[in-house]
Amino acid sequence: MLSKQQYSMAGWAFAIYGGSGVLWFFNLQLLDISYQPFLHLLPIPFLLHVNLILMIDFLTLLCGIYLLKQHDSVHRVALPVAMINLLALPIGTMVGGLYLWFYYKRE
Repeated sequence: MLSKQQYSMAGWAFAIYGGSGVLWFFNLQLLDISYQPFLHLLPIPFLLHVNLILMIDFLTLLCGIYLLKQHDSVHRVALPVAMINLLALPIGTMVGGLYLWFYYKRE
């Protein structure tokens, strides 16, 4: 396996991608306050999907921070998060693939 310091590029990618997703979500909520009375008209599966994306982005941000801090136990969470991020085309695929490439790279 790679040394802990070599995960810093994946940590930055996770932190930037996850942070931008969380900021985008909260920006959307703050800018669309005028549409809040219409939230009850949206279907529940749509709202659940949006909250699931927010949760994944927040986990990606946290994994990026802990990868940069070089914690050993972060890989238990970062590995499934990277696999889920592979489904988010195109940038999430690059971020998840970068982590998986570093994770499975052998010296």
